[in-house]
Amino acid sequence: MSNQSADLVDRLAAALRADAADADAQLTALAARLSDAVPDAVRVDRDKAGLFSRGTGRVAAVSVALGERRWTVRRVATGIQPEVSHEVRGIRLSSEPVSMAGWTDGLARDLAALAQGSAADRAALDRLLLS
Repeated sequence: MSNQSADLVDRLAAALRADAADADAQLTALAARLSDAVPDAVRVDRDKAGLFSRGTGRVAAVSVALGERRWTVRRVATGIQPEVSHEVRGIRLSSEPVSMAGWTDGLARDLAALAQGSAADRAALDRLLLS
């Protein structure tokens, strides 16, 4: 990995970790940042809002599909649960829990690799870093 690529991975990982105060704040921030940066690759699942409540529920999970990996972090009773899955044509072949640091570093590496592909992908990552 070149120094420029390593720097990009470090900056992306720092940006992804920036909002780690609590599970709800972290998931909401991740959903916003990643949806703005790579909207076609991100799925945000929300809790159902109550019968009489207005708007949408809080973020329950955020997942990013990049190549054959799906990076998912979801809210659970004890905080957040990050995992990485190997998928081929939408079929999950394996899934493993990872630490939040491992999740952000791995996602940052995959995003940096994506940025090497095209100018549009690089612009999306710039939006992630600047948001």
